[in-house]
Amino acid sequence: MGVSDVDDKRDSDKLYCKRCKNFGHWTDNCHTWGKDQCTHCSKYNHASDDCYFKDKPKLIKKEKKKENSRKRAKNEVNEANTAESDHSYAAIEEVGKTTSRGITFDSSKSGQYFNFDNKDVANYSINDESTLYYDWLADSATTSHITNRRDIFITYEPIQDTPITGIGDLQAQAEGRGDVNVYALYNGIRYPICLCSILYVPRNRHNLLSLGCWIAKGGDFLGRRLALISKQGNVIANGTLTSNNLIKFRFYFTKCPSVPCINTYPSTTQLEKDWNTWHRRFAHIGYSGLRKTFDKKLVTGFHVNRESPMPDCIACTEAKQSVIPFNKTGERKTNPGELTHIDVWGKYEVTSINGFQYYLLMVDDASRYVTVEFLKSKDQAAQKVKNYFTHLELQGKTPKAMWIDRGRKFVNEMLLEWCYSKGMQVHMTAPYSPSQNGIAEHMNRTLEELARAMRLAADLPTFLWE
Repeated sequence: MGVSDVDDKRDSDKLYCKRCKNFGHWTDNCHTWGKDQCTHCSKYNHASDDCYFKDKPKLIKKEKKKENSRKRAKNEVNEANTAESDHSYAAIEEVGKTTSRGITFDSSKSGQYFNFDNKDVANYSINDESTLYYDWLADSATTSHITNRRDIFITYEPIQDTPITGIGDLQAQAEGRGDVNVYALYNGIRYPICLCSILYVPRNRHNLLSLGCWIAKGGDFLGRRLALISKQGNVIANGTLTSNNLIKFRFYFTKCPSVPCINTYPSTTQLEKDWNTWHRRFAHIGYSGLRKTFDKKLVTGFHVNRESPMPDCIACTEAKQSVIPFNKTGERKTNPGELTHIDVWGKYEVTSINGFQYYLLMVDDASRYVTVEFLKSKDQAAQKVKNYFTHLELQGKTPKAMWIDRGRKFVNEMLLEWCYSKGMQVHMTAPYSPSQNGIAEHMNRTLEELARAMRLAADLPTFLWE
């Protein structure tokens, strides 16, 4: 090995990367930039979901630190107190013994007394927070929810002669029954829960959540963590496995009992709103549509108070008002040729084979006879109208009036002077009211549909619309 190789190796050993904790390169030149670090093994060559150590228990390394000799005596006293408290807790919890066939419980009353000891778990006078939490143990054997806290009941009824029998025929006495409003936090969302007909057992150490009652009320649970599922299919809480293989849930409640819990689950009586509220929530649809939706149960969670009134909505009146439609059928008091409804259709975007883009429509009021004249421009409409009325006169008819809109194709001095010289009346529609000339407008639509249907059926090009 030469001298230059030795120098390069020494220089590379001095390079240290603070990101991957390796030697040989600087932090700015690290190949791990832009890669996500695995949360389980802190490596960069794979994703966290694919890590081999994902389901493995993490080893906690305890680093030995130099202890001050002056604090050694105090630490020994604390360790002794901690060991004593841990020992008393273990004496209460570990009431079974492990065998090759599983876990067998002690049948003596002393072995089962841990369920009904005298520990005061309801004392929270030292806590000034307005919201407190406490734990519940999931139980598939109990037939009712059980709590040891009297202060959290929103409704309470004292009861007598209601014994509760446990393992080994050990009995405890329930002193009351009522409802409790709690809520669970899952993924930052608060889910209110109403537990009904809970038994109050002050000597019971743990609060028990009956899984049978939860299923009977429409709920469900799933998975190893015993995720609680509501009626709507939403996960509202996840359980935690304790050291003695029990599933524990953490529920919260409000310290002040005078404040009622709103929108609790599964009670839905407080979710009922009046018709006016649901009318605004459903984007101001009509009350008839709301009632139909409610009667057929088309929407989940649509709870309405049927006794509430259905007031008139001012916003709907202002936003949905429209012009009253004209009469669909009118009386025909004219003779053929006396009154003619005239309108010009176009401009069509495709020029016909003969170079037309407009047509003039003339409908006789009495006989509904239709006459169509094709136009290349709108200024040809006035002369076509004159030709039409001259033709009627030669056929022995007496033109008396015509019904037109206010377009410049008709309202011009040349056409008006010619009509007035013949003694004819000119009826014009109101501005921006084409519906007043409905006979001509409806005939335009009829002719368009017929022509379009024939062209599509024959598979003809668009320029043959004429």
